[in-house]
Amino acid sequence: MYALQFSLRVLLVVTAYIAVVIGGFVAGSHLWADVIFSITIAFVLVATLAAIFYTGRQRIYWRGFCIIAWIYLLLAFGPWAEGKVRNHLVTDQVLRPVHRLITPIHAARYVKPGFQLQQKSENTYQTGPRSEFVVWGGTWQMTRRIGHSAWATLLGLAGGYLAVIFSKRNTAHPPAI
Repeated sequence: MYALQFSLRVLLVVTAYIAVVIGGFVAGSHLWADVIFSITIAFVLVATLAAIFYTGRQRIYWRGFCIIAWIYLLLAFGPWAEGKVRNHLVTDQVLRPVHRLITPIHAARYVKPGFQLQQKSENTYQTGPRSEFVVWGGTWQMTRRIGHSAWATLLGLAGGYLAVIFSKRNTAHPPAI
């Protein structure tokens, strides 16, 4: 079995990306969702250039990254994704409890002065005498966009490392003729 090795630079970049994603989840704004989605697309585009122009082990890594990241982005954000593919991805199911966890933070922003935030039902928070915040409203779409962008990057990283591992196994045992 091969040990995975991470450079300090990679660890810092991944940590910074995760911090931005968590900030996006908490902020729950369209701007954050768009920024994280744009960062993800830019990163995968640069990785595609790396897959084309690098050589050796780096090229193998970036090819594995790109294959997994692009396929996941197409599955999660393609024109056919809504209702047909995305709802059935395990990663989408993982995002649902995350969204339920951060929904009270989003709902607290809409509480009327002098009113205490109350959970009215499993899917609704009372934010005022005649106002409520629905769990699966507009913030769910932002959580989804942020979450699937993060999943594409993280799965791409895993795909890159798997590609390197598979290439080592392939060179260790050349095929018999």
